[in-house]
Amino acid sequence: MNYTGLYTKIRAMRANLLNKSDYIDLSKSKSVHDVVNKLKKFSAYKNFLESIEPEKLHRGYIESKLILSGISDFKRIYNFISNHSLKKYLSAFFLRNEIYVIKLILSMIYDNRDINYDLNEEIGRASCRER
Repeated sequence: MNYTGLYTKIRAMRANLLNKSDYIDLSKSKSVHDVVNKLKKFSAYKNFLESIEPEKLHRGYIESKLILSGISDFKRIYNFISNHSLKKYLSAFFLRNEIYVIKLILSMIYDNRDINYDLNEEIGRASCRER
């Protein structure tokens, strides 16, 4: 199997992620708002963070948006692959993300917290498996 195209795609996507100095800068942030503003400068996070309403600007909601960003990246890679065996493997790997989201939702229910996930967005973007 030749993975040159996949390697190139992943390498291009990595260029939009944080590097060591970005993490250091992020760690100097004084508020959640400050973190979000810094992350919006990176195209890997911008689309998921730019639509956040000011009243929803808290850690839990930001975490859910960041998880969606990771899911979106994973799905872009998944959709790029034509090898059925590799897709099957990645679908099994992706199950970990689905379980994580389910655990978060169950935790929110158990703690009587508002579910701060946009479930329509979750369902639409989360699953890589063909149904």
